[in-house]
Amino acid sequence: MLETEPIPREKLLKSAFIRISSEELMEFPFDNDDGFIRENVIELNFCDIEEDDWKKNKNELIEAENREEEATGIRPRYSPITEKEAEEIVRFVKKHIKKGTKVLFIHCDAGVCRSNSVAYAIAKYILKDEERANSIKNSPYSLISSTITSKIKKAVKDLENNKEI
Repeated sequence: MLETEPIPREKLLKSAFIRISSEELMEFPFDNDDGFIRENVIELNFCDIEEDDWKKNKNELIEAENREEEATGIRPRYSPITEKEAEEIVRFVKKHIKKGTKVLFIHCDAGVCRSNSVAYAIAKYILKDEERANSIKNSPYSLISSTITSKIKKAVKDLENNKEI
């Protein structure tokens, strides 16, 4: 297990968070008393499945979602990132760049594919930092989803063309 130093509270309060889960997100992860600002957190609900696999297995995966919800009361989501979610990520990151936010935490359930894919796409397509993108892509235990990265790339391009950001 990786040991890390606690992050100072002042740094956390000035940070932004992208929270990704394959299950319905329950509660806002921070108490109001903690001083966290809700607008500094975006919560998304998608799986790291590739688009082609989703299309091939959609009916079976929806049935599995239904069985899981019936058994546990929690609805998982086995579908890939949507274009709307990709746009939300791009808007969120660009908003925080404009605000001068220096730290962005990206968290998913396992920390292997979704968070790395989002971080890679942010570095490559929003920050346009090839060195950072390659560092993420080549890090141990990192899987990069072509579905996640291509949808974020498309959202960046669409929003830049529409001058919405």
